[in-house]
Amino acid sequence: MKTTTPWFGLLALTLSTLLSACGGPTPVDHSTQKRVVVGTAEHMQARRDSTRLSSKPLPTGVSHSRHRSHLLQAADAPHPFTRSSGMVFLHAKPNALAQVAFHENAAGTVSSEVPSRFAISDASVVARAEADPSHPNGVSLTLTGKKGNSYITALNERGDALSKFMVLAAVPRGDVLVVSDPDIHPVLCGVVNRTDYGPACDLNNASPFDQGRNGAGFDINNFVKTDTRTQKALLFDRAGYAKLAQLNGDPRGTQPFKQRAIYFEAIDTLVVLNDGETKATDMAAVNIDITGQAVPAQWMTALTIHHVATQEEFNDYIDYGNQLSASPLRHADQTDTVVHEVTPDSPLSATLVGVQLSDGNELPASASNVQQVMLGATAPVKARIYRLQRSGALTGDSPVKCYITGQFGLIEPKFSLKSFKSKVTTSVGGDFNWNRGKPELGVKMQPLVDIGGQVEAQMSGGIGVQCSAELVDLHLAEFGVPILGHVGVVMPLEAKAEFSIDGSVNGKAVMVTPHFTLSNAQQSDQAGEVGFSYSPSGGLQKVFNMKPSLARRGLGFADGTELKGNLVQSFGAGYKMGIAAGLLLRAEVKAWLFSLKVDANVAEALLGVQVESNYTINQARKSYAKGEAKTEGGIGLFFTAHPSISVHSKFFNMSFNLFDLGKQDLYFSKFPFEAEAETALEPSEELMQMSFSECVINHAIGYGSNTCDSFQAGVDSRELTYGSQQLSFPFRPMPPEGFNYYHRYVIRDKESNAIKVVTTRAAPADNPSGALPPNTDKVVFNKYGLTDILAEAISTEWASRRGLPNTACWVWVKGNAEFTPLLKSCPLRQ
Repeated sequence: MKTTTPWFGLLALTLSTLLSACGGPTPVDHSTQKRVVVGTAEHMQARRDSTRLSSKPLPTGVSHSRHRSHLLQAADAPHPFTRSSGMVFLHAKPNALAQVAFHENAAGTVSSEVPSRFAISDASVVARAEADPSHPNGVSLTLTGKKGNSYITALNERGDALSKFMVLAAVPRGDVLVVSDPDIHPVLCGVVNRTDYGPACDLNNASPFDQGRNGAGFDINNFVKTDTRTQKALLFDRAGYAKLAQLNGDPRGTQPFKQRAIYFEAIDTLVVLNDGETKATDMAAVNIDITGQAVPAQWMTALTIHHVATQEEFNDYIDYGNQLSASPLRHADQTDTVVHEVTPDSPLSATLVGVQLSDGNELPASASNVQQVMLGATAPVKARIYRLQRSGALTGDSPVKCYITGQFGLIEPKFSLKSFKSKVTTSVGGDFNWNRGKPELGVKMQPLVDIGGQVEAQMSGGIGVQCSAELVDLHLAEFGVPILGHVGVVMPLEAKAEFSIDGSVNGKAVMVTPHFTLSNAQQSDQAGEVGFSYSPSGGLQKVFNMKPSLARRGLGFADGTELKGNLVQSFGAGYKMGIAAGLLLRAEVKAWLFSLKVDANVAEALLGVQVESNYTINQARKSYAKGEAKTEGGIGLFFTAHPSISVHSKFFNMSFNLFDLGKQDLYFSKFPFEAEAETALEPSEELMQMSFSECVINHAIGYGSNTCDSFQAGVDSRELTYGSQQLSFPFRPMPPEGFNYYHRYVIRDKESNAIKVVTTRAAPADNPSGALPPNTDKVVFNKYGLTDILAEAISTEWASRRGLPNTACWVWVKGNAEFTPLLKSCPLRQ
């Protein structure tokens, strides 16, 4: 019985159609008349939306906003960025003209979306891109003659990107045959020697490129330059080979090929021929049945080849100047703010979802079957995997994933995130080039970082926790890379935290991760700058201009800590936390190579704090003290530069040439090793009376100091819930014309040793810049890891006193008498 692969039937149909055709249209000059498949309107929108601010619901507790020139950008704002639909090869000649038509599919259906105008990324390569009167949905291009690349983006009247493609302006080497005819369809295959057919194409180890599915045993690594085991060939149907021979200057199809390489533009594939002349031969393309017998499919015309070129070889045969620029996928002045927030009112508790083995593999598990999963595992269990979620929430709704190690025995740990906030506001710029077949990347972030919280852990012999919350992927740019496909430059942002307590500790620990900020070294309210560049020749280079601010250099411990055993216990503990910014090369490669995305991780940088010290907890006195640091610690940029490719393949490794640089730390501020004084455990919640005083200022705000000239006690009293995580009290109308409540506190910045007054304003959770609405039930201020507060106050906003030439506000103050005068004032409006 005769069998064929699914795609081979397509080749036979194409052949019969061509042979039965009678006459035809005027021959097309494929070297100047091109087509790009941009898809339907729905396809265009999907590619555009993949690069814009997502309209999909974010995980619980995560928010993402985007600004330009300090103005909030709506999710449906005009978006001139999109992913590329392909590449067009053109000979780099001065004033050369080319027409490109936009199609919905490979069958030639003209796209229904007509562009209004075009944007050119590099006018030194493509001088003009104009509407083509002969093709309403197309573009006419004029080249400058310079070798290189340029991206042409079609835009609608509103300014949204419809489609984009890359022009590769290049000059082929003299011994390279360029095949632009899209109707020539080669088949790449491994050759086997058969006694019945002689050399034959093994369809199980073959690819029809973009014409169908690969053979079950096809592997592109068998066709690279370094593979000498596989005899390789290209097969053509008779009509296709007749066209190829015509391009070779041989209308009769009897002369050998003397070229060194052939570049098939339509499939963007370059094959290198063997030295000397290459003669065409007849070859059977066969399937191998289950008995090992060859089942003939069709006789075709074959050219034996040496190998399929990887993209790093491409410029040796098609000279484009050896460097490719990238196409940006975001505005240069765009700023993203990403917040992950867990409030004390709705903490996250750990739910077991799996185990991680020592070989890196992960297995699903639950509390009810984890012991059976561990017994059946093929390698020792390294850690248990948890999702942190709110009570009753779906596991998939939580962005927080944790790996926990410890001596749990048969009892699962109790681990919860009591309160936590990570906030990063950043703009991202960069310089991205593809130089001599390798990526060169320079990324600079301008971030403002604000992080802190409380964590509770129940352990029976120490604990180690590594948690991360996936926040958002920032799409920076993309390359159109010959041979390979499209390579996107992506920066995943995550909130990361690591905690560890020595194995001698048994019981419950409530740890406070001290609140800290990172900002510009000269102006604390402005974003700083941090970045790194990468090149295969120069490795990883780092730059920074950041300044930290924090009230405590080590972990804090809060009321609720209950350790079993002695009332006084000493142990080692450490933490690392911050915002992790990754650098990822995401290749959307051609389907005939792999039908998936290939990620090459260049580096990850944690922008934050790390410290490991000895601690002593005195449960009788409800206090703790930080001892000497065990290792180097501080605030900085902590690199893990371990480039890897998720699909291990010679073809891709040769295309990226990434290498391991190990871990590298860059400190903005190193912490001293000495011990710190004993301090009380951070308080748990308690109820108290808060009595407001009226602060009167004898002049209008803005014409002098906002310090109180007089202070009248007892104007209003509230019940205050006070704790180390949160302050809350009932909402009531404020003085006339007042709009906001403020929480202000005084700390001694451990970095500068300066006394700082910090002000935060109460606002609705869904509108951080707005005022509390009249129907607000209570006013809440979350502290998120605030420690070592010297004094604090709750104030209303200042307002003019009706009928009097002065202003006033209400103020409640608590704390050290040395510092409370700093808070006897009216806060300026924010």
